[in-house]
Amino acid sequence: MDYYVLGTAGQPNEHQFISNNNQAPAGWSYFYTVQQSFEDLVSGYDGYIAHDPAFVNKGVFSSSANFDSTYVDMGLKIIDATNGANIGLFHITGVSNNKLYVTADGGSFDATSGTSYTDTWLSDFIYETSATFEVISIATGLPLDGYSGTDGILTTVGSHTGQATLTSTSVDFNTIPSIGTLYKLQINGSTLGNNGLYDISSPVSHGITLTKTIVDESNLRYEILDADAVSNYIVVNKNVVPAGYGLRITLINTKDASFYDAGWLNALAPLETVECDIVVPLPKQTISIIFQNVLSHCLSMSNIKNKKERLMFAGAISGLTPDNLTGAQPAAVEDLGVLEGIQGETITDVLSGNIEDLANYSVPDAFGGTFRCVYFYPDQIIVQAGTDNVLIDGFYLSAAAAGYVSADIRIENPLTNKVLSGFTILRNKQFSTATLESLAQAGVTTLQPVSGGGRVVWGLTTSQSGYVEEQEISVVFIRDKVAKTLRSGFQGFVGRPESIDTGTVLATRAVILLNSLVSQGLITAFKDLSVKRDDVDPTQWDISVRVQPTYPVNFVYIKIEIGQL
Repeated sequence: MDYYVLGTAGQPNEHQFISNNNQAPAGWSYFYTVQQSFEDLVSGYDGYIAHDPAFVNKGVFSSSANFDSTYVDMGLKIIDATNGANIGLFHITGVSNNKLYVTADGGSFDATSGTSYTDTWLSDFIYETSATFEVISIATGLPLDGYSGTDGILTTVGSHTGQATLTSTSVDFNTIPSIGTLYKLQINGSTLGNNGLYDISSPVSHGITLTKTIVDESNLRYEILDADAVSNYIVVNKNVVPAGYGLRITLINTKDASFYDAGWLNALAPLETVECDIVVPLPKQTISIIFQNVLSHCLSMSNIKNKKERLMFAGAISGLTPDNLTGAQPAAVEDLGVLEGIQGETITDVLSGNIEDLANYSVPDAFGGTFRCVYFYPDQIIVQAGTDNVLIDGFYLSAAAAGYVSADIRIENPLTNKVLSGFTILRNKQFSTATLESLAQAGVTTLQPVSGGGRVVWGLTTSQSGYVEEQEISVVFIRDKVAKTLRSGFQGFVGRPESIDTGTVLATRAVILLNSLVSQGLITAFKDLSVKRDDVDPTQWDISVRVQPTYPVNFVYIKIEIGQL
């Protein structure tokens, strides 16, 4: 949401923004914004406030913190309390014996002078229907039998009065003797912040007037605010962090240059301990560098030493054309800084101060030496962000593809001819057959626009080897699954002593595992299974086998002869 507008005309206040459950454009569910407020000097969760019985809006506050005279004319903000009347902003009028003497301010803390408090009331009630209430005896603190209900209607009396009327069709308040002196009314279960214990006055047949007053209460969450210092803070809708969850915050209180991980090397390091099949980088800058670092990570993790096979799904940066990807033309789509060579694409670029550099964005040159990369095109897609349509880089297609593949439990299903959804591809990204063929030869997985998404022309890795087993994405996933299955299946034999039957047992186990892969549809056949002790290292047993993966059907060739039969 736009920053610094909470509480202004036509905008929600903080409570309404945080508690809202309506999706945009009707509401602010899953939104965040930034608000400006006074600096927080002290905060805690152990606050205690005691009511000054001579006033409805005055009290004495204490906690484990040490308070002295320097806190006079600052603000006490109580954030969480059982009684809604205790929630709000209080003016600190005095300090004695480590206790703050406070007056309810109604939220009018003056940021200009720090001492101007024009309001002397508690915060207003919020209009509510179906409020749950009960009449409480002041003497015993217990509910009065027969005088509770769930049909209360709260209506604010005026503005900045801290008063409201509560009416109920089920309860006749006029039948309670001395209701205004012997009883209070408690509201429970309100989702609008009206919970609390309130003074009663002006009873009529089925209605009473409620007045907010400070209520004795402990375990309050609070902050001490300094009006002379203003800070920005983030306000987050409750659905971003549901009940029972937390939000991890990293505070950087020094210059952040040393924290900047330009190539994502520090970010990739923790992934070395993670089991995953696909890595999707979505950078905002130094894009090509990050792509190469992620690819190197996938190659390293997929070797026989690390045994954590994975693929990188990436794609085109906005502005790249088919000729750029096939290597026919260089491009300047990234700000690479001032480098030696040609600056900018044209003379106009140079004269206008554009310091972009022409670079080779050929997919075969950058990614063609491996089958551990899938590169998606076109270079731009449209997605909906809130109520707006936003044009973003084409490499976000890789996230859509990874989500689609991950959701399909049949690993052998190819990506070819599948429709990915959640975005829009512009019609000017529809290419001729010749262009699509040249992109496929370059190892590019191209999508063509369809309603609500894009259809994959041919799901390919970037490999230029010419081998189907390295070009087909589904076959690469199968080879990784076979490796992981066999590795896991024989893990239990490591650490055992060998016996005369070890070879037979290992061979039997291999046949069982391979047959299970056949039944799962990952492979269609296997042969030449060999199990023997290694010729050099007697503690190692070597198992080799040839398997035939489940190949995708990419082409159906139809030949028709026309003539007299």
